[in-house]
Amino acid sequence: MNGSVWGTGRNIRGILGDGTTIDRNASIQIIASGVMDLSVAKRGDNHALFLMSNGSLWGIGINQGRLGDGTSLPRYKPIRIRSSGVEGMSAGNQHSMYLDQNGSLWSMGVNTQGELGDGTTTQRLSPVQVAVSGIAWVTTSYSTSFFMDSGGTLWGMGQNNLGQLGDGSTTIRLSPAQVLSSALSRRKFSPGVSNTMFIKEDGSLWGMGQTANYRMGDGQDTVDLLVPTQILSGAETNPRLLTLNLGTGGASVSGAGKKDFNAGASISATPSPGYLFSSWAGDFISTDANASVTMNANKEVNATFVQDTADNDGDGLTNYRELAQLGSDPDDNDTDGDGLGDGTEDQLGLNPAVADTALMSYFANREDTARSEGNASGIAYVQANPATYSLYSTSEVKATEVSEYARGYAQGLTVGALSGTRTGREEVSTEGVSSVRAFTQQARPHTRGWYYQPQWGWLFTNDQAFPYVLRVRDGKLEWLFFGDSPDLGEASFYDEAAKSWFSPSDP
Repeated sequence: MNGSVWGTGRNIRGILGDGTTIDRNASIQIIASGVMDLSVAKRGDNHALFLMSNGSLWGIGINQGRLGDGTSLPRYKPIRIRSSGVEGMSAGNQHSMYLDQNGSLWSMGVNTQGELGDGTTTQRLSPVQVAVSGIAWVTTSYSTSFFMDSGGTLWGMGQNNLGQLGDGSTTIRLSPAQVLSSALSRRKFSPGVSNTMFIKEDGSLWGMGQTANYRMGDGQDTVDLLVPTQILSGAETNPRLLTLNLGTGGASVSGAGKKDFNAGASISATPSPGYLFSSWAGDFISTDANASVTMNANKEVNATFVQDTADNDGDGLTNYRELAQLGSDPDDNDTDGDGLGDGTEDQLGLNPAVADTALMSYFANREDTARSEGNASGIAYVQANPATYSLYSTSEVKATEVSEYARGYAQGLTVGALSGTRTGREEVSTEGVSSVRAFTQQARPHTRGWYYQPQWGWLFTNDQAFPYVLRVRDGKLEWLFFGDSPDLGEASFYDEAAKSWFSPSDP
């Protein structure tokens, strides 16, 4: 940043400029300040050039004319080549070139391949002018040189046996030969020993020269490229930017950044708890959370999410409500295991993820107390109001049906033998068997289950026991039998225990 120059590495020819030929495995300072640009020879233990902020040009290392100081002596410390007016420079393998502020081009050094561009192969210990004016930039390689004029035309000179100059031939060029007429950037132009590559303004990659060992990247290694040949289009050399936006309800997205042109970029979206991935939107549309985007352009893709409205455990709470808002388990309707369902806790304003043990214990105690108190008071109330309540449970009723039905039915079949007179009642009793059989086939009204009849006590009947009624009186079970004779008048029941007929209106 302050314009100082540092060097490290091999120093056999004094190229580090520290005044010695000692190799350096740690950086040493060569120039303290004021350097605005530098150029190091492309190959070998060679030389380096420095362009100072005041326009002066300096050099170090092996010479043989490369430094343009009029000698071939190596320089172990920086030596001034030109005191002012230099705009740019380039250190080749065996030669050097620079531009002055007037746009004229100068060269010096070994010239066996015509790389100096002066029309000869003569070595130059001092700079010779190649072009008078109008040069924009210059760059050099092993035994080649290129420069561009102010009109945007690219020129080349020097070694060309493999087509590295790109002028359509393999002829050595002692003077500048036109290569291209389109403008190029110096920093996107790179000549090598046997080939040259550059990038045009549209971003396309081009090459010319040797293709052996597939060094040009054009898919072959047998035919050298004698003219500039496109290797990659501008679209292919420029990476594409993939931008991913995380929507509401998302935990993360991955896969954003620079991607190779036309490559498939893997993207992934992860929802937050309580949400589901919905889709990718924007420059790419898909409903797959893990997808691949073809990067044929810069793309901005948005990940969208929706609330999970399912209710996995059926507790009345959506998975979104449980996961995103309550922190409870959507697959367990009693997350905290306190016996109170998640949905109920939410309605009561409780936290379904925290066990309400004390509250549930209180509820249980109050329930036990209420049941005990209710039993005691209920029994007393039923006993005080017998016409309203049955004193027998369902299981007791069923047991009574099973045990008493057979006995009552048998007694009904022999009811005639129980009569002691031969009146109209006797007639019914005498024909009791026939009457009872007839009764079982008639659709007579009956009361199903236990009921209380004033003055009669608790009675029970059903479809099967009809036409008999089971009565509880004075703690005993007995049967009343229906009569069905016009001679009986209102006396329609036979009391087997009392051996008499009576009617519901009897006291």
